[in-house]
Amino acid sequence: MRVTAPGGTIVFQLPASVGWQVRLHPFRLLNRALRAFPVAPRWALRRLMGYSMRLMSLPEDEVRSILGVCGASIEVAFSDNRMGTDVVPSLTYVARRAATS
Repeated sequence: MRVTAPGGTIVFQLPASVGWQVRLHPFRLLNRALRAFPVAPRWALRRLMGYSMRLMSLPEDEVRSILGVCGASIEVAFSDNRMGTDVVPSLTYVARRAATS
C-alpha cells in the first residue's frame, strides 16, 4: 500500500493456507533436515534446491488486519484456483487505500 496513491486500488493473490501434503513433502523435509546441520553439504543443497521452494500463506483475517494498519481496506476477496490445486487454496484480493483529505 506504500506505493499506492491515496484512493488507489491494488489487486493481488495469496495462498490462504498450505495443506499437509505440501508441508510434509519429502523434498521439503529433506531440505529442512539438511539445513539443520551447522554446515549443510553444498552438493546436497544444490541438488535439492532444484526441487524445493518455500511456500508461505496468510489467512484472510490476517491480511485484513495488516491492510487495516496500513490505512487500506479489502473491497473484495474471493477464492480462486490459481495455485492449480486444492492442496493450496488461494484468495484474490482487491484492496483500496484510504483517500486523504
